[in-house]
Amino acid sequence: AKKSSSLRYLFKDLSEYDLYPFLKKITCPVMIVFGEKDAGLFALDKMKMSIPSARIETIKNSGHFPFLENRKDFFSVLIDFLRQRDR
Repeated sequence: AKKSSSLRYLFKDLSEYDLYPFLKKITCPVMIVFGEKDAGLFALDKMKMSIPSARIETIKNSGHFPFLENRKDFFSVLIDFLRQRDR
């Protein structure tokens, strides 16, 4: 119960901030990673509009934590993204 009440306060605090205007100021390469079952998919279109050059990756068989739920696929796209930046 303690954990869920802490999260409730965190989300309430975060909901008061609109960080989307700051996304347009990002100048470095960006990769946005979502799990296909992520409840936050509603935000993807807004992120795409704010960072049109961003690489979008959807990880199958995962929700909000693809780096834990499908580590193999997550790290595969991450390593590929980083290698492209290294060229």
